[in-house]
Amino acid sequence: MAGGWASLGLLDELVAAVEDDFEWTLPTAVQDECIPLILGGGDVLASSETGSGKTAAFAIPILQLCHENKSAEIKHAAASSASSRNQAKASDKGNGGGDIGGNDRIVIKYEMSLSDRDKLISIDPSGCLVQCRDIKQWSGCRCTAGVTRHGDGSISKFCYECEIMDEGIVRVGFATADASLDLGTDEFGYGYGGTGVKVHRNKFVSYTAANGEKVSFTKGDVVGCMVDMGDEGSMSFCKNGQLVGKGEAFNLRFPGKKEEAFCLYPAISLKNAQCKLNFCGPFRYPFMEEDGYRPIGSATLQTGAVRNPRSVIKNSEEKSEGPLAIVIEPTRDLAQQTYDTFAKLVSRLPDPS
Repeated sequence: MAGGWASLGLLDELVAAVEDDFEWTLPTAVQDECIPLILGGGDVLASSETGSGKTAAFAIPILQLCHENKSAEIKHAAASSASSRNQAKASDKGNGGGDIGGNDRIVIKYEMSLSDRDKLISIDPSGCLVQCRDIKQWSGCRCTAGVTRHGDGSISKFCYECEIMDEGIVRVGFATADASLDLGTDEFGYGYGGTGVKVHRNKFVSYTAANGEKVSFTKGDVVGCMVDMGDEGSMSFCKNGQLVGKGEAFNLRFPGKKEEAFCLYPAISLKNAQCKLNFCGPFRYPFMEEDGYRPIGSATLQTGAVRNPRSVIKNSEEKSEGPLAIVIEPTRDLAQQTYDTFAKLVSRLPDPS
């Protein structure tokens, strides 16, 4: 509470609203504890006496999360629309012929998908910071784009980094669009887990160093994920710039699909964890690029980039499928109080964009 409203991670507009409109100088104890937890994606159950500020303790972070999610949705829609216009212009010119702006040069944005994820996954507006705060259940998500064997063959080796931000458990790797979001539990997902195992077809196999010890990872570690979509398709991983095991973790057999149609997308699963993805570089450790791998975020349509068909970006003018939040109050008076609080707070926020 000593840090005041600004220390809770609130938008400047909401800080101004509580300090100027509500004339609340400092957050109460329940607000000080609940607001950062809710903003972080946590499930919060709080009990305190009447008049302690419980309504604002959940109303303020709910409003901020809804505003941020709507802003991210509009941003994605605008980017998707711009990309579509670019493709249309390129198509009008024929096959592109290598000209700047042609289909072969269109760069697809790589970030974690807001639609291809489990409900317990939170993704920040950058699309690269991912969190799950459930301590029992695995939750996963996939990237908005991946790579395929349709490329021209000039580049077949792609990579990305995943930095582990806290003590939770993370599984990182690649998966097809048909794979379970619980990475590695079926034939279409390939993962490397923080407990020192590699996972495919729900088989958990020790991933060991030359001395036979499991190579686990935890808070502060950076895992590099590498995939070779060439003729000798393979997947491997490194930890803090050091190759794990003897190199190849998985030999890609292109299960259930024609080889040329096989697409893989960066994928992660988490349990009470947070991690940060880096698709475009520069990377923390140069090992992968020194070994001939290119940042997956640099892939173009010519070199094999492909959009995730399950990552659907809605037009910003369309109505969403449902509400961003639902608040249930036990009495009419409390419902009116909550509504009035939301109405007063939202008047300070700009239109999402």
